[in-house]
Amino acid sequence: MNIFNLQNPPIQWMNTLGIILLAHVFYNTSVFVRMVGAAWAQLEVQQEQAARILGANAWQRFRRITLPLLKPSIISALLMVFLFDFTSFGVILLLGGPAFSTLEVEIYLQTTQMLDLPMAGILSMIQLVITFCIAALTLREKKAGSIAFLPDIKNERLQKPRTHTQKVFLAVLLVFVILFFVLPEVSLLLRSLVRLEADRTQIGQISTGFTLDFYKELFQNTRRSLFYVPPIQALKNSVLYALATTLIAGVLGVISAYGLTRVRRTGLLRALVNLPLGTSSVTLGLGFLLTFTRLSFFQDFPQVLVPIAHSLIALPVVISTLYPAFSAIPSNMHAAAGVLGASPINVLIKIDLPLIRRPMLVGALYAFILSLGEFGATSFLTRPAFPTLPVAIYRYLSLPGAMNYGQAMAMACILMLVCAFSMFIMDKFSSQDVVS
Repeated sequence: MNIFNLQNPPIQWMNTLGIILLAHVFYNTSVFVRMVGAAWAQLEVQQEQAARILGANAWQRFRRITLPLLKPSIISALLMVFLFDFTSFGVILLLGGPAFSTLEVEIYLQTTQMLDLPMAGILSMIQLVITFCIAALTLREKKAGSIAFLPDIKNERLQKPRTHTQKVFLAVLLVFVILFFVLPEVSLLLRSLVRLEADRTQIGQISTGFTLDFYKELFQNTRRSLFYVPPIQALKNSVLYALATTLIAGVLGVISAYGLTRVRRTGLLRALVNLPLGTSSVTLGLGFLLTFTRLSFFQDFPQVLVPIAHSLIALPVVISTLYPAFSAIPSNMHAAAGVLGASPINVLIKIDLPLIRRPMLVGALYAFILSLGEFGATSFLTRPAFPTLPVAIYRYLSLPGAMNYGQAMAMACILMLVCAFSMFIMDKFSSQDVVS
């Protein structure tokens, strides 16, 4: 703006439909790529090799062989993306404004600002019916497409680009990934290290420069307020909630996945354990708020509700991670253990659990990451003295001042790095064999 003497920023996307769509594309592209890529990696290559021998080019092989095989996975991924977008809360709340309020945001506003719980309940029921329908379609397509969270990538599909067209496509794809997925995260990191505030000595001037003050302030309570919670405490709360969620969802996930592999007709049971998948986080938080806060135990210990709600949100993902691992264990191992006199509990402890330790770690990391980033249900259930990182970030973004904004950027960077490290470990273990 200073270079071109502009009074206003040339690009103004805040509170517009464009920035909302761009933000949803940013974090839902990875969901689509992961689901479709997992199914693509599991396809056999013999059919494509036979088509190549018969003279079919790359486009014909993709259109007539690969695309029909991937159709259920693509439909399931699109339904999942629609479900995530339909229940989006944080993005709309921060970037949308009143003109783009959705059902999720309206439920939150009716509860926290208007104090109209009957209206919030009606909106929740409407959203619940729609999300259940979409979730049912997603589970059906997922079953038809055999989408796995732990793809067994076949080595014969991994090859370096050979032709000029492949190299150009890879270069364009790399530029697209850097521009739309890497730069926003790098910008977030740089913004947490750059001071941009009004210069008190000169009117209309902005003082800039690199600084670590935003990170230093995370460890200090400069306001001396009785209701002030240091951001570092929010990090501790998030980690504690995430660890509790990992434990609860991990134990329930192992029990549920083990039980599903021992039952012939699992349709109804899988629908029951996947119910949280069709429930938005805001609706879940509102339900917990109306139901459990009347009990004396939860009135004395309200922070217990947060990891319980997080565990329900993470449970379907944990089960989806462990169920293929349990199913892959050879049945003759169980038969041999039974002949030797081992009880089902001993078989589970001494045979099944050691064989699925890697999927268990991946499922635990999924639960840990989901708990760290959960905002919708937490905004209803958390108390001012026990905020999580997402709640603290939203709280600081709602306050004026460069220091508050900078601290929000710093906390967002910490959250981003912790989640990125967890995803790195998860991908490292998920790339290995489930059962050796």
